Amino acid sequence: MKLERKPFGTYKGRPVELFIVTDPRTGFRVDVSDFGATLVRVQVPDKDGKVGDVTFGHDSPDEYMKQPGYLGAVTGRVANRIANGRFHLDGKEYNLPKNLNGKMTLHGGLEGFNKKQWAVAKAEARGRDATVRFEYTSPDGEEGFPGTLKVSATYTISPNKVGWGFDATADKPTIVNITNHAYWNLDGLDALIDDQDVQIEASYYMPGDADNLVTGEVLKLDGSKLDLREFKSFKQLFADCGDIDNSFFSDNYWTKGAATDAVLAGQLRSTKTGRLMRVFTSEPIVHVYTGNYLADVTSWEKRCKKHGAVCFETQRPSNAINHPVFANSVILRPGEHYSHRTMHEFSTG
Repeated sequence: MKLERKPFGTYKGRPVELFIVTDPRTGFRVDVSDFGATLVRVQVPDKDGKVGDVTFGHDSPDEYMKQPGYLGAVTGRVANRIANGRFHLDGKEYNLPKNLNGKMTLHGGLEGFNKKQWAVAKAEARGRDATVRFEYTSPDGEEGFPGTLKVSATYTISPNKVGWGFDATADKPTIVNITNHAYWNLDGLDALIDDQDVQIEASYYMPGDADNLVTGEVLKLDGSKLDLREFKSFKQLFADCGDIDNSFFSDNYWTKGAATDAVLAGQLRSTKTGRLMRVFTSEPIVHVYTGNYLADVTSWEKRCKKHGAVCFETQRPSNAINHPVFANSVILRPGEHYSHRTMHEFSTG
């Protein structure tokens, strides 16, 4: 793998870098930046060997600051929603910014991890592998969260694979649930995902309310039109269920070995381009979001389209801290170590 470092604009007067990892044999390419530890670009060969973009991004930190959508973002401290922007921990109430319709906290608050400049801890390519690691220290009270949190985001890139690992420690009890919010389209960024097929290794899911906040219920997928254990086209899924913004419990999570083992959670395929993407994760949840508000977003100076991409947000349960059965999964105490591993593997057929 070949690694290049290039200027990527500035943030608050400081230079920002772009790290470009390329496989010279196939053209497979992954770009990441120290601004937000962001996954900026992924380019993948199709069945004919033609390389094309499969995820949305921007060309400067200014665009990431201006545009909504969390394209390729590392979202934290807590991904997804926290009801009423409020939670209790060890008998104390914490209030957070309600940055989603004045009702709840979304993806870490007003300025989550995606809007911070991270330190570059490592950037190297050796043989068929490349590693880029970013670090950030979130101070006690940032966005209302307790405790100083030291967090790292490590991208690992090898031929036709891109993965990330999140690690964190804290000096007082806090809550952590980090994900990457990349938007994927295996037909390219000008197409809709309607004709692509999705498969999720899940027998149970959590429904959402009118604000797409999970209710805390865990329901069987047997007999449901949301059952994605067999491949289903998004066109059929939209016809059956409408827009998708749901959390699925990964079946394979419960049979894996070590906590950091990443197991198959879902797949996305395109018969048009022949691309297949398999998602492996150490996390119990795959939150599937079908770009229902992408029409409000511009990427690479082009207006995006509703259903122009799909997110597979691997994480702990959403709003877990406010559901006693899930709360411990997101509580991090001094002396403990939070870890998350996800890998996207691409192939053609």
